[in-house]
Amino acid sequence: MHFINAIACALLVASASAGVPGPKFSIDISDPSLRDGVGSLNLEGEYERELVEGVQAGVVYKYNENRGMPSSLWVSTIADLDDETKLRARADYNVGNKATELEASLERGDDSVTMTFDTATNEAGPVKITKNMDLSGRRVTLKPEIDVKARTGSIVINADVDDDKTVAELSMDQDGEVATLEVSHKLDDQNTVSPKVDLKSGDISVRLNRQLDNGSGLEVTADRENVDWEISDANSWTVKGNVPLTDAGKSSISFKRTVEL
Repeated sequence: MHFINAIACALLVASASAGVPGPKFSIDISDPSLRDGVGSLNLEGEYERELVEGVQAGVVYKYNENRGMPSSLWVSTIADLDDETKLRARADYNVGNKATELEASLERGDDSVTMTFDTATNEAGPVKITKNMDLSGRRVTLKPEIDVKARTGSIVINADVDDDKTVAELSMDQDGEVATLEVSHKLDDQNTVSPKVDLKSGDISVRLNRQLDNGSGLEVTADRENVDWEISDANSWTVKGNVPLTDAGKSSISFKRTVEL
């Protein structure tokens, strides 16, 4: 409870402080059909603000997890170690199990190394690495993830193929024995199509991203079982939907709104 009280007091003090940017609210409502009662709303919200320069804090509320209390509280900071190197750190306190997850990331340019530690299990999470390279004038990004304890790992290789119009991404996961290949091709200034194939099962999905004239973005992803869509606009509204092709009656929709004061 000391952690909760400390964060709550800090947020209150920051709210009264001058010269500090205003808070940010986000509200996420999933499946507002109410077919299963109020619980189906899956109401979530987040309040965050800058306490002092370089230090952010926030409170997360999830109706279905902890109706009378915040679900979690967090604080994050960033520090410049030198002209090119930054250290990012974040602590998330879970009110339900009273555990804290710590994350630290060392960034140098576009490259980074990230590690996590969970006090609930007293174990460190996988080491995540991002490395960008230039091979014969083409950008290549490597994102390996290594779980030292489980002795497993995964890697994502993202590379430019054709003058920034075509990007290929290969993902491989040793633990789940999964391998996928996605190729994104920019058709024009507004439309990008991205077919994706599961190299093990052969399943194929296609994603279409379209920039609308009013500044909004539309994303539609379809495979043999589902159609997912998302619309986000410049006014911080996000609407998501899912339509199962085998049972359209189980379709769902969610709304998210972010407000900065």
